[in-house]
Amino acid sequence: MELKGAALGAMLRAGFPAVDTAPTYKNEAAVGAGLQRERQYLICKVPRRASGAAEGTSTAAAQVRAAVAASLRKLCVQRCDLLLLHWPDRAIEDGTLGEVWRAMEAAREAGECGALGVCNFSVAALQTLLPLCTSSPPAVNQVERHPLCQQRALLEFCAAHRIVLQAHTPLGNGKAQLLQHAAVVRVAQASGLTPAGVLLRWNLAHGVAVAPKCSSTAHAEDVLEAATGTLAPEHMAALDAIETTHRFVNPPFMGAGAARNSARYSW
Repeated sequence: MELKGAALGAMLRAGFPAVDTAPTYKNEAAVGAGLQRERQYLICKVPRRASGAAEGTSTAAAQVRAAVAASLRKLCVQRCDLLLLHWPDRAIEDGTLGEVWRAMEAAREAGECGALGVCNFSVAALQTLLPLCTSSPPAVNQVERHPLCQQRALLEFCAAHRIVLQAHTPLGNGKAQLLQHAAVVRVAQASGLTPAGVLLRWNLAHGVAVAPKCSSTAHAEDVLEAATGTLAPEHMAALDAIETTHRFVNPPFMGAGAARNSARYSW
């Protein structure tokens, strides 16, 4: 998100194995120019605007296929490795979730993507989606997750349904509320890690994949180092014990009461 060609190139040279993109990040062309196509695992997203009820003669399915084609064209690739539905609210509110998912399945059958998944789906939203999947249930659910937003029930539900949970915003967008939280700082001092390293290892120790963002070489090295090793049990327990709930990504359209049937998907 927001990274341009030079920063992306630096991250890829540092050894990042995957690139996470979306039309709403408004940089797909720059990402495409910086990709090392033979090496990176590429994640693309169906934007929220393409998943609702269409106007005129168009359909939600047509919007999805057009959005996927546009992303691949901008990225200068013929396929992505993982295609995610970015937000659940429009598709659920407009009753198009089944149509949208079948269009994503069609994209997979056409060779435009390798696997399918979702972003920002609650347990209720997943329970709505799963009966609608005809051939490809979601392999991944990418959601905000860190010690201030632990999503315990969602983690258990995804594990029970063999859905990989992937944490976006695992560093809280760099905000002090998370990186300077007393428990995080104590674990960092005791373990010899940076606060960012502590947060990433905490998610990985829970079996949660991470999609961190950084644009400096120093931060890249910190992120990659965190991919190895584990936290001591007492350090994990200290982070698990944090009861505060706070989201750093909290768009108004996902709030309770934001739509007529928001109870089915709201956070």
